[in-house]
Amino acid sequence: LVPFGSIGMTVFAVDLWLACRGLAPGTIRGTETLLREWETIRILADLFLVSLFAGFYSVPLYALIQSRGEPAHRARIIAANNILNAVFMIVASAAAIALLRAGLTLPQLFLVVGLMNAAVAASAAGSGHEWGPVPASSRSITDSGSCTRTGTSSPSFH
Repeated sequence: LVPFGSIGMTVFAVDLWLACRGLAPGTIRGTETLLREWETIRILADLFLVSLFAGFYSVPLYALIQSRGEPAHRARIIAANNILNAVFMIVASAAAIALLRAGLTLPQLFLVVGLMNAAVAASAAGSGHEWGPVPASSRSITDSGSCTRTGTSSPSFH
């Protein structure tokens, strides 16, 4: 699902650029007016679909982190991933501000984001990295994931 999500985010970010190119900024419209115009319905659909495909991209990656991480270190791995995500959100926001101050319009920013996403997706696809499940022989917990009690009152996983 990760490559599928990445492709979808790219396609609909570029389509968002195409949909926004001819619209004049700064026009405030009511909800009824927005929902009657094809251009705004297309923009709303693009925003929804970028978000949907971002979920197809993000959720499997979190599942991959959880399934491949050592159980004793899983919480720290997830916390480190969240910190990296926050850092990259700040960097991306700063880059967007810089590009907008340099004269890019919002539709052009959508195009830049879509093309950058395509470049990252192509790089990841060319890396030969396996995005599928981990073979059973390399897992550190049993397939059942069962929780059994040992001699203490706390559960242990095996």
